[in-house]
Amino acid sequence: MNYVLIAIGEIPIYIKHTINTILSVEENPRIFLCTDVKAEFKNVEIINIDEIISEQTKRIKDYGIYKNAYFENNPIWEMSLLKIFYLRDFQAKFKIKNFIYFDNDVLIYLPFNNISNNFN
Repeated sequence: MNYVLIAIGEIPIYIKHTINTILSVEENPRIFLCTDVKAEFKNVEIINIDEIISEQTKRIKDYGIYKNAYFENNPIWEMSLLKIFYLRDFQAKFKIKNFIYFDNDVLIYLPFNNISNNFN
């Protein structure tokens, strides 16, 4: 199974636990980390976000959609929006039809195939 993680700015230290749980439960997972900082993790393909970002995503980023909102100083809102576009850009660049994405602080305990029939 393919897994995509996104870390913009600082890569959280706990992402190692997320990566390790994927590696421990999945047989031959392919893990991608899309980031804008230099990183290196064993068994993880590091993707520079600047190499996959589309013009549309750049416009969304530059638009400042949350400017003057009461939560403008909390970057989580903009990052949540941008992650959707980064995932789309990743998929377009690498032509990967199926992948799993979740936040970097999520741990998994079963391979995806064991739970896949629980999803529509």
